[in-house]
Amino acid sequence: SNSISVFGGSIGGTSQSLVQWVTLPSMSVSSANMLPVPMSGHAAFLYDGYIYLLAGYSNTYSSDVWRYDSSDSSYTQVATIPYPVAYAGFAWNGEKAYLVGGRNSTDSYISSIIEFDPATLQSRVFKDLLPTGIYRPGALCTGEDGYVHIFGGEVETEPYILNNIFIFDPRHGRIDVGPAWMSMGAYGLTGIQGTQYVAGGFFADDGCGMLLAYRNRPRYLDGYTVSREVDKEIIISS
Repeated sequence: SNSISVFGGSIGGTSQSLVQWVTLPSMSVSSANMLPVPMSGHAAFLYDGYIYLLAGYSNTYSSDVWRYDSSDSSYTQVATIPYPVAYAGFAWNGEKAYLVGGRNSTDSYISSIIEFDPATLQSRVFKDLLPTGIYRPGALCTGEDGYVHIFGGEVETEPYILNNIFIFDPRHGRIDVGPAWMSMGAYGLTGIQGTQYVAGGFFADDGCGMLLAYRNRPRYLDGYTVSREVDKEIIISS
């Protein structure tokens, strides 16, 4: 159906169990079956008719994977990922899900990437692949080049907010550092016809009303090393 699903979230720092459906184009809002536990900072994706909810925060950091069946409004815990994490960057390529960085149960920022396969319910970890622990990065896989594009995020040391683009190749377990552009994190992301659109986020501890277009054009030098040309364009700034 033409609707947007909203599972949980945080209000005033407290995780919520409310589920809401926003129907398009009327923008009418209705409530659905409550989550089995309050959740915030988790990831969600649709696969094979089910909605999967990964990790997040529910009074403590979680490693649980829940599957929602809309036919009977039921939730089933189907797997666990290798470690608890919340507020990770999330990317989905149509077959596998990726949790990039995030924060763990000791409030440390994470430098690893988890790959989760909903077909097998198995995970693997690309341990310490990021150059540092990153909290709330933006992440996106357009499916057009197979890479996970990682934008900015928050780190534990100065300058605290990154201005890098990281490009992760899950097929070879490699990550490249792309060009710097501006220090931001917690983006809204989408990809359309080879262009990644980056909306909002936080900038120097303030919210940012900005929409940018980012185009990545890879030039393959060999099977593993990639040189890139990048276009950036500010579309809307407030």
